Amino acid sequence: MVPDPSNGSTYQPLEVATVLSRVDKRYRTKLASLWNEKGLVPVTDDYCYRVCKNYLEGKKIAETWGDKHRGGRPPIMDLADVEASREAHFVKNGGLSFKPDDVKRWLITQHNSQRIANGGIADPTWEPAPSTVKNYYELFTADPSVELSKKAQGQTNTRFAAGTSERALVCLVVGECYSKYRIGEPSASHPMRENPGTKGAQELERLVSKYYGNAPVYTIHPSLINNTDDTKMYTCKTAMGRGQAKGNYVFTAHQSSLKVQQNSPKVRDDAPVVANGVSVKPTFTLSAGGFVAPFYVTVYGLTERELPREKTPSGIRIVPIEGFCVGSLVDLRHVNARGYVVLCRADVDAESVSMRNFLHYHQEIYLKQHVDVIREVAFDYDSNMEVDDYLESYGSFDGATDQLSAVTQKEIMGLSRSRRNTMVKHNKSRSMREQPADCGDIFKLLKFQDKITSSEHQPSQFLANKINATFTRLQNEGIVYLGKKRGPLESFLATFPEATRKVISPEKIQQGYIRMGAIDKESKCRPDMDVLLNTLAGDDKEKQSRLKAVKGIIVAHFDEFMNDFRDYGRIREETLNQHFVEDYGMDGESMPCPETLAKLSQGRYTVLTNENIANELEGKQMEVENEKKAKAGRERAVAMKYLEDAALFEQDLVKLDVPRDSISEDVLLKHGTTTVAKLLGYVVSRNSSDAAAAAKFKKTQTKKILVRRALEVIATPVLLSLASEDEGGDDEEPRRLAPDISLTPSDAVMASDLLRNAGWTDNARMLFEDIVVHCLSNSDISQDDCERADVLSKLLLSRLRRLKEKKIINTDKHKHYALSWYASNTPVMAALMVLFKHCVGNVSCIKLDECLLSGPENFADLDDCEDSMGAYLVFDMVRRVFCRSGKAHSAKRDAAPRTFGVRRTEHKEDALNNPEKSNFHSSYPHKNARRDTGEAIRGYFDDLNFKAALGWKHRVGPSGAKILTSSISNGGLFVWDDATMNRLGSTKSRLQVKEVQMDLVAYLIESTYDIALEKSKNVSASAGWERFLLEFA
Repeated sequence: MVPDPSNGSTYQPLEVATVLSRVDKRYRTKLASLWNEKGLVPVTDDYCYRVCKNYLEGKKIAETWGDKHRGGRPPIMDLADVEASREAHFVKNGGLSFKPDDVKRWLITQHNSQRIANGGIADPTWEPAPSTVKNYYELFTADPSVELSKKAQGQTNTRFAAGTSERALVCLVVGECYSKYRIGEPSASHPMRENPGTKGAQELERLVSKYYGNAPVYTIHPSLINNTDDTKMYTCKTAMGRGQAKGNYVFTAHQSSLKVQQNSPKVRDDAPVVANGVSVKPTFTLSAGGFVAPFYVTVYGLTERELPREKTPSGIRIVPIEGFCVGSLVDLRHVNARGYVVLCRADVDAESVSMRNFLHYHQEIYLKQHVDVIREVAFDYDSNMEVDDYLESYGSFDGATDQLSAVTQKEIMGLSRSRRNTMVKHNKSRSMREQPADCGDIFKLLKFQDKITSSEHQPSQFLANKINATFTRLQNEGIVYLGKKRGPLESFLATFPEATRKVISPEKIQQGYIRMGAIDKESKCRPDMDVLLNTLAGDDKEKQSRLKAVKGIIVAHFDEFMNDFRDYGRIREETLNQHFVEDYGMDGESMPCPETLAKLSQGRYTVLTNENIANELEGKQMEVENEKKAKAGRERAVAMKYLEDAALFEQDLVKLDVPRDSISEDVLLKHGTTTVAKLLGYVVSRNSSDAAAAAKFKKTQTKKILVRRALEVIATPVLLSLASEDEGGDDEEPRRLAPDISLTPSDAVMASDLLRNAGWTDNARMLFEDIVVHCLSNSDISQDDCERADVLSKLLLSRLRRLKEKKIINTDKHKHYALSWYASNTPVMAALMVLFKHCVGNVSCIKLDECLLSGPENFADLDDCEDSMGAYLVFDMVRRVFCRSGKAHSAKRDAAPRTFGVRRTEHKEDALNNPEKSNFHSSYPHKNARRDTGEAIRGYFDDLNFKAALGWKHRVGPSGAKILTSSISNGGLFVWDDATMNRLGSTKSRLQVKEVQMDLVAYLIESTYDIALEKSKNVSASAGWERFLLEFA
């Protein structure tokens, strides 16, 4: 029994030591953590453990925590000393940046001043530890106005050689020209038309034009020039701090910044004692036009308990969150914009997780939700059509191994090239000099904005509540259990949009591009030769003479360098050897740059989408895949031998005719047919689950030991199973690139998200099982299906816009809530059409006026579902085309439900008795109809076949009604947002809200299949939605 604190509120050091010393060593930190959570100690769990350790070693323990309860030696410099030293340095040096050596000198001076003030003498031999210098340097650079010294950026031989490399400089300058300039006149909206640019930009433009035979040239539009990079941050919970409420959360650049506050200088009176920290890594894509991609924040290092393998076998869980974007807390119209939180489990290979994470980011976020959105919004372009010359895009990154592995995947390279996206890898060792994200101030400002941002700075509970609801749902579903990490993470996510709003602006984004020379400061679209050249490191006097020589070589041999980029995607070393000396490290040794694909990440500026590079990469990937297959074959052969030997040993056990629990070691050792091979196979087959694990099994040589181990597993079933020989070979379906994706609570999802959600697809099958002819199983849904659904969703949205323009004359109705709800459900309808094989195979090839539907064989005849409701299609059996869609729901005829059968009968009667009533009946009258006009007809009603689009039994039942009327997060199929539900609740209709919802769904299906028809074959002139656009308006 643990005693209560003697003072009734807080355990003192000696109490902590004595209590913990009596507890088993394994549980001391857990007990300290429990005290921390309940506010019974004012220090961290680890500090409690150290107090106990000191006590057990016989060291003296203080009776109270006192003012220095945080531990450690007194700080050398407090905040006032830091400010004074920094100010004195700026005054003396005209605002120049400082280096760690300057900080070290200040610490020595301050240390000796303290010794003299205390009556001692200065110690000329004393020096601060390197970690102390590092901690104080971080504190000194906490002010965003402080420029970090470039000499302080880890001066390894590689960085030094890259920074001073004339070869790397030439690759950067010429690479920027090759990858960004195109032949032709700039478009009417291109900023080149308004501004000639700086002198350095004009000079490069002339060189490029000359290379292309003095043809006019233009750059890729700056809005479509992008750079992707990530940065690490840290969020944690305060255990207790003076002046702070217990349980407050703080955020900082990284963990060591908090270490500075906790153990070094006395930063401020309310400095926190931290616990329950979690590292996060936001990934940003910044456009030279001033745009930023959706938020993408990754949380690494989660345990299997926090991210269970059963629910997330891939080790990656991507959680979309509505409103998680820049400015969402200021302008609530951003409420539907989505950001993403990525949860990664630690037990999966870190490089593999990081690579797959970036793979998903590049495919789903960068290309689809950033580049394509800019094209659509800024240039009014349909992303489903072929990208024209003026809308090419450019993307770059620093060449980190995980990013490079993802971007160079065959599927991604093909997607980039098909979407006219040039991908460039910067020189990783020069990232602080030639990568826009690192050259600007955004990352620095974000990390050190207010130095420590706390959860107290949340401007609104709006996003916090939404994030909390998301993680509560995930926890309730057993997908995620973050425990103590949940509070810090949720608070960080709720505050992150506000922090970014303060530091991200078009001007600050462009600042990084201008500083490195990717765009010039005047036209803001052309590469600037003078600025690009100035990224060379070195002494200023020597540097100017070197730059003059390099510039001369570039001008003289520009065509040669451009040809190398054209043919090889980079400038070859043999070309550079003709004009430049080797690169050298700080030690004077030669530092050659690797040119092989195996070390591509260490190489210089490279255009990855160059055909030669792409072919080389594809060949390299094939070699790797072939080696993997060969290795898997070898492992499979080994495992097969184990299984065969295990089967033979099992036969020996049967022949013994002795109960299994009575078999002894002696019996097996004396049995003549018991061999080491059989025993080994038996033991391995019950300890290994797959061929790879079996192949790595440590072989025990002693027969006696193997017998003992065989008896230990004699009651264990065989765990070893072998995949089929075809598994791991060429996939019949494209490989699914994206990892698991969970849905947002407010249902603003992509069609692909829905198809990947087994619960949603199961509900769809359950509701429509009596209507549909074909349905994909969860295992049959491929990456192609998911991509087709996303493309189809965009096509439907585009056709919806045309429907409003052409068929709804009253423009005031275009913003009607029913049509807004329709638009938000286009991803749902796209997913359903793909799931039930209702759309053509390659929707991206279908033009705006052509039919999106598959053949009539994929739709049920109305004869088989006459008592159902929903929406139907009409098929012209002579012309072999769909010619109309219709709806059956809500209204009653002769006191009977208005089902598909009733609606078909109504059409037949009108086609016979009143064919002039509508365009449909006049186009397809009954053969026996009396017609007043001699207008040409398309056919007869008798030649039409009515098909079911989607629908449900008219007695839908409670479970079916729930699927139709509940939001996606609550087990439904459709989006039911608050705005729509509030409008439905206030309607004057006598129908109950749920009936109105089902009527809306019927209209949604009817209208979706209507706009999917070929325009020239569609005989319906109605826009649909009559009940809502009129009665419910």
